[in-house]
Amino acid sequence: DISEVFNKEFDIACTRMNEGTTSNSGVFFCHRSSALDVFADRWMRLQKEKWNKGIGTTKHNQSYQQISYSEIIHSEYKNKTYLNVLPVSKNKYNYESNDPQTWIRDIAFYKPKILHLKGRMFRDTAHMQKMYNELKNVPARHTN
Repeated sequence: DISEVFNKEFDIACTRMNEGTTSNSGVFFCHRSSALDVFADRWMRLQKEKWNKGIGTTKHNQSYQQISYSEIIHSEYKNKTYLNVLPVSKNKYNYESNDPQTWIRDIAFYKPKILHLKGRMFRDTAHMQKMYNELKNVPARHTN
């Protein structure tokens, strides 16, 4: 259940805002607004510019989509010209790690609501079984 995010004021809520790296354009939350339309238009135009300049076009590196997204999101978070950007916890809403052992350990600690499987981790059946076993130890949320 991620509904608590939507009780906050924002146009876009995203993770990895304060790490000095790109924000993740694969997981973000949004409230429908005219600002979101402006953002989407700017994002599409900036992606095309990056692509045409060959920026972010190398396989297995940051993509032009993510670079463009991050440039806009970080700029708007800092300058607040038209878009209300809310940072949310990556450990809760987009947990990721390149190290399988860290990943499994942290599931129990952070109790993430969204898991980000990076680097084709899902193809490692032993890792996926360990992850599943750890997830079984996280208490279930009960509703009335």
